[in-house]
Amino acid sequence: MDILIVVCSCFAPTPSLASMIVNHFKMRTDVLSHNLAGMGCSGGVVALDMAKQFLQARARPWVLVSSRQGWAAHQAMAERC
Repeated sequence: MDILIVVCSCFAPTPSLASMIVNHFKMRTDVLSHNLAGMGCSGGVVALDMAKQFLQARARPWVLVSSRQGWAAHQAMAERC
């Protein structure tokens, strides 16, 4: 894989989810990783557009987009209040 784009609608940990994935799966050190967090539902669309631009700009890259939308936990917390 050449490029990793990780999207999470409302969770922004440090270190980023992208770097956690790169380290956990022992990916190459030259993997270009991007972490999009806190963008809500639009983050997935932005990530797909980024992937499209990378695919057009580079010669045959491998791009992985990982998207996690997690509003259910916030909904459960709101119901408790």
